[in-house]
Amino acid sequence: MLTMLSAFAQLDRAFILSRTKEGRERAKAQGRRFGPEPKLSRSRSRMRGICKAKGGPAEDWRASRMQCSHRVTGLT
Repeated sequence: MLTMLSAFAQLDRAFILSRTKEGRERAKAQGRRFGPEPKLSRSRSRMRGICKAKGGPAEDWRASRMQCSHRVTGLT
């Protein structure tokens, strides 16, 4: 009896996996993205990349965004 239930559970799992795989493929074809939302907007991400390409640390994008010459590293 348990063997039969196990067989049905495995079959059901295979059906579920195939349906979800098809759904994900269909969503990707429509251009949908998966995963968490980006933490930075595209413009801020681009600004961060520009600052990093100029040789500065990646955090300097904040200073350039605020038109500062440097960033505050700590208060002493």
